[in-house]
Amino acid sequence: MSETPPGKNGSKKLCFNLVILIAIIGLAEFGSYLVFKRMAWRFTFNDPQVHLKTMEEIDSVRHLFDPDLGFDRLPDGRRLVKDYGTNGVITYGDSYTEGDEIQDHETWQTFLSSKLQVNVLNYGLNGYGTDQAYLRFKKYHPGLKAEVAVLCLITENINRCLNVYRPFYAATSGAFLPKPRFLLEDGVNVLLPNPLRTPADLDRLMDPEFFEAMGKHDRWYNIDGKPQFASPYLRLWGSRYIWTVLKSQREGADLKQVNLRPWEVDTWNDAEARAIMFNIFADFVADAKAMGVTPVIAVIPMKKEVVAASEGRAVEDIAIITRECEARGYHYFNGLDAYMAAVDAGATPESLYALHHPSAKGNQAFSRALAATIKPLLSR
Repeated sequence: MSETPPGKNGSKKLCFNLVILIAIIGLAEFGSYLVFKRMAWRFTFNDPQVHLKTMEEIDSVRHLFDPDLGFDRLPDGRRLVKDYGTNGVITYGDSYTEGDEIQDHETWQTFLSSKLQVNVLNYGLNGYGTDQAYLRFKKYHPGLKAEVAVLCLITENINRCLNVYRPFYAATSGAFLPKPRFLLEDGVNVLLPNPLRTPADLDRLMDPEFFEAMGKHDRWYNIDGKPQFASPYLRLWGSRYIWTVLKSQREGADLKQVNLRPWEVDTWNDAEARAIMFNIFADFVADAKAMGVTPVIAVIPMKKEVVAASEGRAVEDIAIITRECEARGYHYFNGLDAYMAAVDAGATPESLYALHHPSAKGNQAFSRALAATIKPLLSR
């Protein structure tokens, strides 16, 4: 009776072990797929196709397209409730300037107009970065003949100044028209124009290579190292992004709020980002003075900042802006002081906001203090 050669037994054992190993890996891979498929709602995976738009979606925003600003929309009457006959002040900024979540008669511009007895026009626009607000000032202010221009911002806006395509930064915001931004070269801001230059260019929003090209100039393009939801699914367990999101959500962070990256280092402590923003301030001031207009920079506080200040905690981002503007001798208004005066008078921080944006009560407090800053700058 012949015996099986020892080498053959070893080969069979090796093959058996290999089959077992492949089966285990296969089961682990399938199990990982099921786990992450079930938990997919918690994460934003890096899907090269997710940014592609349909022609229907493109057509729905075609009327908002602006080759210089990215997108633009002017409300009827610039939210002017009463015409005082003279345009005294024009305000530029984002939704905190435009006045989301409130009616026209509840904006701080309406209250300010009443106090100053001149028109305070509202050129804020939801979704704008401070870079776009500044470019909007350059586009419209020369034809408006107002003595004072106010460039408004919330501290979060510095993130938008590093952004070209909003969904790279805020995936759930709904806005998807690209925008221009400034790049820092040798300490000076250099404009990177809107990557879409004509209405026909909107069709590029259906080209995946276009999004990769935009990502090269966007700080937020997959900055978290988001993995793709694709095989091998086992690799997702080693993703730093996956564990960071889970940790942040366990700690109660709401990833759909204004600051969508709570685990990131504060952008105001980023030297390049801060230089870009401060150059915008300086260019705004210089351009306004060249037009014969008095420039004012105003900070509108977010609710979390008013809450922090009311609890005795420092609001360092606003302090950074304050130090810069005071050192440069700019006309500057710190809206946090106005809100804190209201809190000191008995208002709760929550009453000064609707949901995320200032309420009528908050806007009254803001306009009351801002009037004292602007009134001496008007000739009438």
